[in-house]
Amino acid sequence: STQSTWGGNEALRQKNKVGYHTAVASYTDGLTHPVSAAMQAHLYANRAQAHLLLQNYRHCIRDAEQAIKLSPTVKAHYRAIKAALALHHHSVALQHCEQALCLEPDAPTILPLKKKVEAALEAEAKAQLQAAQQRRPRTDPHTVMVAELKRRGLQLGPLELHSHQFAQFLNGCLAYVDSEGALHLPTLFLYDLYDQSDIVQDVCEDDTLRAHLADMFPAAAGGTVCWDTAHVYTLVDALRVFHKHGDAYVPVDMHRPLKEFLHTPQCRIQLPGCLLTLHVVPATSPHALSWAA
Repeated sequence: STQSTWGGNEALRQKNKVGYHTAVASYTDGLTHPVSAAMQAHLYANRAQAHLLLQNYRHCIRDAEQAIKLSPTVKAHYRAIKAALALHHHSVALQHCEQALCLEPDAPTILPLKKKVEAALEAEAKAQLQAAQQRRPRTDPHTVMVAELKRRGLQLGPLELHSHQFAQFLNGCLAYVDSEGALHLPTLFLYDLYDQSDIVQDVCEDDTLRAHLADMFPAAAGGTVCWDTAHVYTLVDALRVFHKHGDAYVPVDMHRPLKEFLHTPQCRIQLPGCLLTLHVVPATSPHALSWAA
């Protein structure tokens, strides 16, 4: 693990993407070995820095928070704050600011960030108030969102799967357009190999599906999903994503931004709920081989 730390640190000093990716791999390797909690915290914190430099902001926050659980430091909080700010997750950023200042009340790296976060939260509150004042009374959010999807030229269709478990996502409307004009959709992931499922309430069209799958099935954790007895879903790059269109299953490139697939004729956003449904299976499974054929 000491060698992994040294190799990761050397790679970071290259100050380029190749070096940052090498650093991530080095720190990840270190985490696969039995090490002390302090060393684990150090590896997670360093990997958070590498992810921050790669603009993998969600991964950065996840690693920084893991480091903080093991051994809280101002440095780990700082990295989480920077990533949260990049994602406009200002509430998360403020929480880390306050926790960091509990560790070091006059932390020079945190105080200016806290002011920035508080200003952003104030601006958000004003914008939300203005939007609420301008919103017409009795406006149905679902109707508004359906109109917005049509305006964007996206295809709509009926639900693929009906279940009482998904009722909360169908009766309301979790889809929305953020302040930068990006579409966010609730997304149902079906794992046909095990008849399991997940609903992610907020998938941005600018995201890649791979990033979400990597968060849901972290390989470094050795597979944390109890139903994945063969640990096939921890091998994220060996998974394939499909979307059902009529009787056919259309492949979805999980490495490309989701919006590229949303604008294809084969994609259907399902009503009610403005829900996107995706099937995730191992590439060598009978499902994937049959659907790809």
